[in-house]
Amino acid sequence: MGGADAVTRFETENHTPNSPLMQIQFFLSPHSEQPLIGMPYTLYADGKEIGKGMTDDKGEIEITHEENVEKYEVKFINGIHYEIPMIEEFVNDSDKDEIMSHGFYLDQGKNTKEALEEAKNYAKLIGKLV
Repeated sequence: MGGADAVTRFETENHTPNSPLMQIQFFLSPHSEQPLIGMPYTLYADGKEIGKGMTDDKGEIEITHEENVEKYEVKFINGIHYEIPMIEEFVNDSDKDEIMSHGFYLDQGKNTKEALEEAKNYAKLIGKLV
């Protein structure tokens, strides 16, 4: 495989000129400022494989968002994977909204109350560091 500058972009099956393009940047670790350069990945939309690629020289990938896709998943060759839920509209009537709008998502394997408490505690800890 070529280097990160040899990244091949791919189009999803339902691409239209008006489909929004998302750029997502990945780092070597959650606390690193070093981008994850040249890492091979597979992209899934609602569980269906839609493409393969490699992070670019900034550690970014591009996803052309398609209507009705509820979740994207990026699986890296090293076993790390990220789920990216698509939210069509923001509901401002729950105690989850404030914490989630800052990037602290709830652990899917826990009950909502326990996961929300964990996310809030983590947000407080991070807030003290920045």
